[in-house]
Amino acid sequence: MIIVMTCFGAGITIYANVMQTDNNRLRLRAQLVVEETAIRTKTEKRFLNETIDAEPLRIVKIISPYEKAPDVQQMLIEAFDAEGKKLATHYELIAP
Repeated sequence: MIIVMTCFGAGITIYANVMQTDNNRLRLRAQLVVEETAIRTKTEKRFLNETIDAEPLRIVKIISPYEKAPDVQQMLIEAFDAEGKKLATHYELIAP
C-alpha cells in the first residue's frame, strides 16, 4: 500500500509540473507576441486601436493621448487567452 501511495504521489507531482510548464509556455508566447506587436506598431507607424487574433491568444492594442504631454501618445498592448485571462501587458509612451 505504501508503494502504491508513493507512486501515486509521484505521478500527481509530475502531472502538476507538466501542467504548470504548459501555462508558463503560453505566458512566454504571449509576452513575445505583445513585444513583437509593439515593435511592429512603431516601425509601421500604425497607431490605431486594434484587436488581433493570434491563436490561441487575443491581442488588444489601445492607443490614447497622454494626459501630461500634448504630443505624446500612450500605447497599451495586452494578451488574453481563450478564457479571457490576461497573460501579458506592454505599456509604452510614444513621442513623435
